[in-house]
Amino acid sequence: HYQSRWEGNAHVTIHPPNQFDVELGYNMQLDRNFGVYGSLSDIHNLQASVIYSPLHWLSIKAHGNNLLNRRYDYYYGLPAPRIQAMIGVGIKL
Repeated sequence: HYQSRWEGNAHVTIHPPNQFDVELGYNMQLDRNFGVYGSLSDIHNLQASVIYSPLHWLSIKAHGNNLLNRRYDYYYGLPAPRIQAMIGVGIKL
């Protein structure tokens, strides 16, 4: 059974007066324990996104995850990916 002693999340969205939005997020899990398998390393995960909306029906998003490039396991024996990046397009019909 997995549990962490301390957990925290923060998320901020910034809407500057233009066609961009910026999102920042941080997740931490400290003193993680996986029962008989022992403890797991702490999680410090920083995420960021930039969204560009040139038209009311079109948006382009770039997202990064684990920007601190930390090594940790989600669960015992299941490592988290290192820095991740995604780009996507959204269309409102």
